[in-house]
Amino acid sequence: MKYDELAAQFAELSRRIQEAQATYDWETGNQLHATRYEVFKQIIEQGEEAREALFSLTRHENPHVAGDAAFFSLKYKPEECCQVLEGLSKLPG
Repeated sequence: MKYDELAAQFAELSRRIQEAQATYDWETGNQLHATRYEVFKQIIEQGEEAREALFSLTRHENPHVAGDAAFFSLKYKPEECCQVLEGLSKLPG
């Protein structure tokens, strides 16, 4: 799978995890977390370009997707990801 497709899959899973959390559907949420982690491992295996595709999600319109991408990218771009997470922490909700 190409790295941009993996990043898109990561974003979709993050969005679906948010929905599961909002409805207290922990079983589905846990399954989605496990799937997203497998996608993350594939991204790491693909190398730098795939990690960049994941990092690009820190600018996603959905703050949950952006936050998840920043969290999973912390090891590779710590300063940039901390800035993203600090900015997201100031959003209401």
